[in-house]
Amino acid sequence: MKKNNKEYWEKRQLAREELSFNKGTKAYEEYVKILSKSKKEIENKIAQLYAKYQQEVTKLGIDKIQANKLLRGTEYKEWRYDIGKYVEEIEKLKKSNPVEFRKMSVELETLAYRSRISRLDSLKAGVDYELIQAGEKIKGKVTDTLADVYENTYTSFVEDLNFKKGVISSSTIKMALEQEWSGANYSSRIWSNIDNLAKAIKNEVIVGLNKGINYRTMSQNIAKKFDTSYKNAERLVRTETAHIQNQATLMGYKDSGVVKYEFLAVLDSRTSHICASLNGEIFKTENAMEGENYPPMHPRCRSTTVPYEYSDVFSDEPEKEELKNDDNEGTINNNGTVFVEGGRYRNIGNINATEYKDEPLELLRKYEQKIVKKSKENALVIAKNGDIYILKGDENSIPSHKMTKINFEDALYTHNHPKNSNHEWGFSNDDFSSFTNLKLKYLAAIDEKYIHELSKDMFEMKNILSELNKSPDKMTYERWIVINQYKKAKEKGLRYKRNEINKR
Repeated sequence: MKKNNKEYWEKRQLAREELSFNKGTKAYEEYVKILSKSKKEIENKIAQLYAKYQQEVTKLGIDKIQANKLLRGTEYKEWRYDIGKYVEEIEKLKKSNPVEFRKMSVELETLAYRSRISRLDSLKAGVDYELIQAGEKIKGKVTDTLADVYENTYTSFVEDLNFKKGVISSSTIKMALEQEWSGANYSSRIWSNIDNLAKAIKNEVIVGLNKGINYRTMSQNIAKKFDTSYKNAERLVRTETAHIQNQATLMGYKDSGVVKYEFLAVLDSRTSHICASLNGEIFKTENAMEGENYPPMHPRCRSTTVPYEYSDVFSDEPEKEELKNDDNEGTINNNGTVFVEGGRYRNIGNINATEYKDEPLELLRKYEQKIVKKSKENALVIAKNGDIYILKGDENSIPSHKMTKINFEDALYTHNHPKNSNHEWGFSNDDFSSFTNLKLKYLAAIDEKYIHELSKDMFEMKNILSELNKSPDKMTYERWIVINQYKKAKEKGLRYKRNEINKR
């Protein structure tokens, strides 16, 4: 059994962690590449400022008064053209960026409305514009990477758990990415990093010009500011990748019925004390708290988790899902439940990958124990390809014909008949019709006393009529029901039998 094999899960989870790490590495490399290009552009702008006023340099640097000199003539016209282009680009980016981006754009927008602009203002605006463009590109690259990590982690985990290939909606991924953790999300952290770099560069330029620092020294100081930003970027991408990968795993746990997980630290010389101390500890999935008992525990955390304990796959869905099916028709919730008019259903795995894989009928019998006293109809279907479905309806029926994602042909189907329902004593007319219309291989119905079974050829049918004719004076309503069930089955070329539950 893969689901109970710790060695298997450790191998798979560490492989997922490594894959996510490698994707994060590529995202970081793109991050640095984009920033490096902005660095060259900013250095060029500073070099142009120094070159243009080389004759005004006194001793080691440009004169403070000349740096703050107002732009006039051609210089001013060029500035107006540039600032117009800057603002036009900013308006495009505003729609898709958070408050942090808008804070960066304030200075540019303010300068756009000023008629008196200094050379230093022009340079600062150029720095802001270059980094705002870089920030938008970086955010796009990181967004794509994190979305890919989340989708791959979730779908591969669900598939490894022997369910059908996992499916996760783009809206769920988007929600996971936008969710704040430790006070912010990846987008706001990217813009904060960009904003801090912009401030550091502009401050370096102001201080350098005021102190008369030469261009070479200025360039070296600017390079140091970028180096600091690169380090921050590496920490940001590593940590955000770890966060999103582990959140996708946690979603997989919840959707797949993993009720407990085991903390798994990567044990080597770089392992933190906190991760080493948690290694092998068991926690409830519902109590998972990032940074306390669930990774990441710290920046650049490499720890992950493995499934430890599973819920009963037949357990009822939470009460909060007891919604009006009509209001949710056609929708699919996070655990794959599909709502149809009058009922709902979901795929819970495959018979070839559960502990019941050798005995399909034993799986049906186990499920019947769970539903025998339910007040509404519940069903379990094992399709020909092994897919297992749980179906739910109302007090008298399950709208199986509306559950179009299930291939009922040659399927095994069992369900309960609630007490005081319209067909408590055996198969209803709808049951017989469903057997034929759905092309089932086997159908069972259970009440509090009997299990009724219907099939084409899976068992032999006794001659019930001859047995009952031996004592016609003892005809009861219950006996009449049995005769009627037998006749209907025979008319349709099917086989019917009934047994008391405690005698099966």
